[in-house]
Amino acid sequence: MSPSEQKIFYKASSQTYNVYEIESTNRRNSTILKYSHVTSNIPQAIVPLIVNRLNTFRPKLEAILPAESATTYIDEVLQNHTNLFMNQINFPSTNINNLISDIKSGIAVAVTDASVSPYSGVGTSSFVITSKDLQTSCNGAHGVPQGSTSMDSYRAEIYGIYSIMVTLQHLAQQYNIKRGSVLIPCDNKAGLINSLAYDNRASVTQGSFDILWAIHKIREHIPLTITYKHVKGHQDTTGKQLTLLETLNCIMDRKAKQYREYIETSTTYQYSHLHFYSNWRCIIDNTILTERLEANIRDHIYSKQIKTHLVQNKKYLNEAVDYIDWIAIGKAADSLTLSRQIWVTKYVSGFCATASVMKKLKLCQNCKETTNHIITCRDERSTSQYSKSIKNFFDHLERIHTDPTILLIFKSTLTTSIPSTFASHVPPYEPDQDFHAASKEQDQIGWVNIFKGHISKKWSELQMKHFCHMYKNPPSLHHWSKSIILKLYDVAHEMWMHRNNIVHEKYEDNLNKKKQNNFNRTSLLNTEKDQNEFYINIKIYFTRTWKNS
Repeated sequence: MSPSEQKIFYKASSQTYNVYEIESTNRRNSTILKYSHVTSNIPQAIVPLIVNRLNTFRPKLEAILPAESATTYIDEVLQNHTNLFMNQINFPSTNINNLISDIKSGIAVAVTDASVSPYSGVGTSSFVITSKDLQTSCNGAHGVPQGSTSMDSYRAEIYGIYSIMVTLQHLAQQYNIKRGSVLIPCDNKAGLINSLAYDNRASVTQGSFDILWAIHKIREHIPLTITYKHVKGHQDTTGKQLTLLETLNCIMDRKAKQYREYIETSTTYQYSHLHFYSNWRCIIDNTILTERLEANIRDHIYSKQIKTHLVQNKKYLNEAVDYIDWIAIGKAADSLTLSRQIWVTKYVSGFCATASVMKKLKLCQNCKETTNHIITCRDERSTSQYSKSIKNFFDHLERIHTDPTILLIFKSTLTTSIPSTFASHVPPYEPDQDFHAASKEQDQIGWVNIFKGHISKKWSELQMKHFCHMYKNPPSLHHWSKSIILKLYDVAHEMWMHRNNIVHEKYEDNLNKKKQNNFNRTSLLNTEKDQNEFYINIKIYFTRTWKNS
């Protein structure tokens, strides 16, 4: 917007701007704009605006952002990220014609692979675009910008595909390529399909939709046909003779790992956010949302209300709410059946049926039977069921290769249904202070609340350290925590069902006895009535017979 001229300039293309003039201002302080004309020049002094384009010819001005040259600023930032990206690509220092010719002929190959450290959260991708004879190539490696969730191999792999697409777009523009084809092999099948198989842009519910959008935009404008092929990864460990694509994939895998190790030790590395500038972005608390857009916005809106409810009504410590692994809880909830989701919601909120105010339906006559009391009830039948359920939980922890120290802490703290502190059961010989920190956080969250799935985020971080020592490619960060949350729900549900079976069976027995007594009493009365009527009828019969005789 030009404050001096009171005109709005909208960039319609790289060369032209639509000019709008202020038409009217409504009662909610948003201004209606009227289309005026097209121009190729804009004033020097302009400020950025937020415009609601309900209608191209009559958009609505919603807000004026802090005074700054929007075009100049955005162009400078975009150029900076472009330079950061392109500086990490190596182009041939000699003749590149061989590669350009193979791209035009459709026989060039572009291979990518990625490396991710679950512990450091760093992801990198590496790629090569090579001629058929392998004599001419472009190659590069990039750090993968962090998304709104933890880094994973899927995001890193599709960023490698994005790097290839940017490089091909640069070559097509630089060397005036009008037609051609390139094959992109990759060992991540889902990444290949989501990046290159569909004509429509990815939905905002998909993981890493920000990168998929950037790839899609390049595909729409690049004059090349992109084909793809899935290849198996890590074939250099099989001992068999490798194909050309498998060999290139293994080389890119090693280069990606080397680049990741470089970034992990570097204090000056800067990530290029070039792909973010190809589409609009949604930012919450300085975090760019890259998946489950609607759900993340909803969670952000309601998270403060949930925290207030837990602190004020459920007596959680204020900082304890932030310790809970909400992401793992969400992933666990997504895998539950609808009926179990409803039950978990009722159980966690305290509305799960326990008949706490009905004296006749109580299992434990000494306490109010709330959802918390179902776990801690000292009735011998409840303690027996708790021992069975918690043993199944411990067996599950062993099956999923839980860290031995975590397993020991959980066993020592949860073996009986008498609440105790996790911190008091950390082995004194354990040198890793993170176990002490995780135990203290869990104590602040609450012993009984662990059966609501409210576990500390630090448990999954410690488990990831253990997985990194066990597996070359460990599971995702929340895979383990999601699994144990589901089993903790099972423990709580089994305790609830056990209580119901006892209480309602006893209640049904009492009802049956009452009904039987009523039936017996009614039968007896009917029998006495029938006998009286019989005697009366006999008496009448004999009286009539005597008179007649």
